[in-house]
Amino acid sequence: MDNYGLTMKGQFVIEKVTSLPTWAATDEGRIVFVIEENKFYNGTDSGWEEFGGITVVESLPSWSESEIGKIIFDLETNSFYLGGSSKWTEAVSILELRTLTDTGEYSGITLTSVAGETITKTSLIYLDTNSKWKLANASSVSKSFQQLGISLSDANLNDAVKVLLCGNVKGYSDLTVGYPAYVGLTDGQITTTAPSATTQIVRIIGYCLGTSELYFNPSQDYIEVL
Repeated sequence: MDNYGLTMKGQFVIEKVTSLPTWAATDEGRIVFVIEENKFYNGTDSGWEEFGGITVVESLPSWSESEIGKIIFDLETNSFYLGGSSKWTEAVSILELRTLTDTGEYSGITLTSVAGETITKTSLIYLDTNSKWKLANASSVSKSFQQLGISLSDANLNDAVKVLLCGNVKGYSDLTVGYPAYVGLTDGQITTTAPSATTQIVRIIGYCLGTSELYFNPSQDYIEVL
């Protein structure tokens, strides 16, 4: 079975498989895309059920008003699209999870957005209220409690920037294997030491898979030190 990770709005994960696996009790809540059938299945408490509501297509069709509200999976691009008010909008893409070997490599769920300031690759960033990404910092609630990401490219103000939302990334130094990683006290940096001074923010952003590799999966919770 080849596993692929995909997250739609952070709510569930879909796996891409060649054929539908034999159901087991541990499959409850699991969602798979079966390549042989071009269908999605949901694992219930008693077996697999075809997952409705998503149309599989060979290529992205032309948009029309009748497409508003529809969800399709395009086999040509391995991407999901939502029917918007005037066009198709890509929702997320299926990305193969793989072993990382070189600095700057990544594997996981990404999007392309806009930088709100100068950002360097592998920086920890947050999404501000203007829908732009800026450098995160645990010294301020306003820079650490929102949606977090890892920058996968260098960018200046208003440049496009590729953002890792969940997955693995390589390019750090002196991480402690197995330890949690936190929002750091320097703009854009991560740390394996939890902030401890008054008003600082403690938020786990993932775990260290190696001295240079991070599994990025930020907690939705945070603590302000009193």
